[in-house]
Amino acid sequence: MEIRNYHLATSLEDARSILEADPKNVVFGGGTWLRQGKHVVETMIDLGGLGLDRIEAGNESILIGSMTTLRTIEKNDAIKGLAGGILFEAVSRIMGVNFRNLATIGGSVMGKYAFSDVLTPLLALDATLVFHNRPDVSLKDFLKEKKKANDLLTGIRIPRTEGKGFFKKVSQTAVDFSILNVAIHKADTVRIVIGARPGVCALAEKAMARLDKGKKHERTPVRGPQKSPWANSLGDNHQASKAYRQALGGIRQTRTQGGLFR
Repeated sequence: MEIRNYHLATSLEDARSILEADPKNVVFGGGTWLRQGKHVVETMIDLGGLGLDRIEAGNESILIGSMTTLRTIEKNDAIKGLAGGILFEAVSRIMGVNFRNLATIGGSVMGKYAFSDVLTPLLALDATLVFHNRPDVSLKDFLKEKKKANDLLTGIRIPRTEGKGFFKKVSQTAVDFSILNVAIHKADTVRIVIGARPGVCALAEKAMARLDKGKKHERTPVRGPQKSPWANSLGDNHQASKAYRQALGGIRQTRTQGGLFR
């Protein structure tokens, strides 16, 4: 990547005016993936001086500023206690501490990285994105948008609801990208998210519908592993084949263990 100019924003309006001045101008997040791209950036806009690196824990929600590092999130007590620590578990398993001291949650969200271990729990927690110049948008809707979001993300708001959470990633090593990851949040309803499919994470709508309807599953033997309802949404990439991901997403049912996603 070639960066021709650098601009430290003095306000959100200042940053927005620079961003809109040229389609080749971009916002600087944590900078962890700068070397991955080959394109030219006319002006790199730094939001580091705008106070967007705070976590505000309210009674109904937690607001995480877009420039908050993953390490700061990992150490926050409110995050550790949120839904059984689902976001804490996901963030604390990303690469090493040095990486997490650089990577920001805003960069992780706006990048829509398919391998992300951050997006999966955020979607399970029904997070909402707070922008500077557009209405708040749910993470679910944002991930479906095809056009580049030409606006400034200022924060991520997570409902502070009661419930339990679970996060699991499968990778070749502890610091490698996920081959597949899953996040589950159970409160009044169940939200199940599958990430690193290898596409960007998505809700397992069929499995969620079955659980929310309270369908009882038979406790009878079934030969061979059973494909889960999201099996067809999995694919191939350089890290794993579609068949391997389907095997990871499948389950085996026995007399003593009912099939959760049968």
